[in-house]
Amino acid sequence: MLESQSSLLRYKINIGGRELKETLLSNWKILCIPITFGVSEKRLR
Repeated sequence: MLESQSSLLRYKINIGGRELKETLLSNWKILCIPITFGVSEKRLR
């Protein structure tokens, strides 16, 4: 019983970590787009 519970917990942590990484990456891209766009806009002027 304890063995299956610990493996289930590990499984949940792995999935949670993967989801966290994906959301962080997508948020990072969303944040990066305006920054890079703003930099290129300033460079054009």
